[in-house]
Amino acid sequence: MAGELDKTAVAPTAAKKSKAPAEPAAPVRVRSIAEIEADIEASREQLVETIVELQVAAKKTVDPRRIISVQITKVRTFYVDEYGGVRPERVAITVGVVVGFVVLRRVKRRIFS
Repeated sequence: MAGELDKTAVAPTAAKKSKAPAEPAAPVRVRSIAEIEADIEASREQLVETIVELQVAAKKTVDPRRIISVQITKVRTFYVDEYGGVRPERVAITVGVVVGFVVLRRVKRRIFS
């Protein structure tokens, strides 16, 4: 019929690029309703397991006590070296930033009040 598309025709550009002979398409296996339902049920079970795993992971990462302990550990490792000694250069930088901020606020208050 004139209105139907020829599904076996290959685009001319694709035929030029591919020099290997075309392999015949594998036959499509028709699945029964029971097989499809079993696949859907297996997918649902896998989805439920994945959701449970995500919930457990979220509880571990969003727990406030865990977040606080991680942040405290980060601050400690920033100011204390691997031998347990204080890193004076980092303490000095922090003190300088805090003092600079306090001075800046006092100057701002005097100018704008």
